[in-house]
Amino acid sequence: MYGDILDALLLLVRGRLTGVADPNAVVSALVGGVDADRVQADEQGRYRVTVPAHYGTSRAELEIVPAGGEPLTRQTRYVLITEDHLPAGTLYRDLQAGREQFDRSTYGYLRTNYGLSRNLTTFGS
Repeated sequence: MYGDILDALLLLVRGRLTGVADPNAVVSALVGGVDADRVQADEQGRYRVTVPAHYGTSRAELEIVPAGGEPLTRQTRYVLITEDHLPAGTLYRDLQAGREQFDRSTYGYLRTNYGLSRNLTTFGS
């Protein structure tokens, strides 16, 4: 039984990272130095990239190249993938905050998952 649980926890899943960059910037997500996804931000600068992840916390590096030719920026982001149902009273959380490298603007992100009962887990961002 223990091996089955461990195998289920190590399965590869898809994680999503979202954010805001300069309008029409090209955003690349790298996992382990390999290009996992590349998208262009929309007119408002919103983007969503998909990266391979495992249950638990996985790391991705984002490279953001502005459409105007300014220097690229790099961000380290983490993806938290929890089990579908958490045991009652169990809390998973992922908190990120900091300052952007060039314009020194602040950013923050919080995601929480809480097991209410054996069959019900709440999610919030």
